[in-house]
Amino acid sequence: MVNNELALCITGLRAEKLFGAGYTDKVYSSTVIKQLIAVMVRFLEKNSQIKKVYIGMSSGIDLLFGIAIHKYRERNPNREIDLYCVIPGRNQDRFFTREEKAQYRFIIDKVATTVIRLSDEQINPKLFIERNQYMVDNSDLTLAFWDFNKSRSGTYNTMCYSRKQKHPVYLFDAKDICKKGEWWFPPSKDSGIKINDVHK
Repeated sequence: MVNNELALCITGLRAEKLFGAGYTDKVYSSTVIKQLIAVMVRFLEKNSQIKKVYIGMSSGIDLLFGIAIHKYRERNPNREIDLYCVIPGRNQDRFFTREEKAQYRFIIDKVATTVIRLSDEQINPKLFIERNQYMVDNSDLTLAFWDFNKSRSGTYNTMCYSRKQKHPVYLFDAKDICKKGEWWFPPSKDSGIKINDVHK
């Protein structure tokens, strides 16, 4: 990319891991979610070199970051940022709640710059892996909202794949957003990547 413009890959917990099993749509109107979206918006505002964002359109962090892009544009109408929604396969929203389905359609119809459909196959674990790798391969760095649990998960695997590709990975504790972000795999000195902390 030119002029130090960066493309960002988003990875993070799905709704059931973020909110706990049996959550309802009421959680989306909670103060915690508003704070989480605010952190996402501040991250983009403090790092204006990010011009492209890739999200995988899963429930939880992906959809919330899509909403954050919308909020960011409302607050910063003169700053352009493109949102690439990477859909791995058919019926991704099959088990979404009513609110999540509404978020999904809103982001695709009103927020996305480009919608990328990787496969016409029914959604399956292999397609999620391929989607995550596609987003990393087309980005310069990865922003992860994680619970620091190293058990098998898409978020952790995406972070490991990013590291394998020598991409910087910047972490937020998805369950304690008041904590400062930290580098899990910092940029090399010659990468030109510098990220400002939202808590400064």
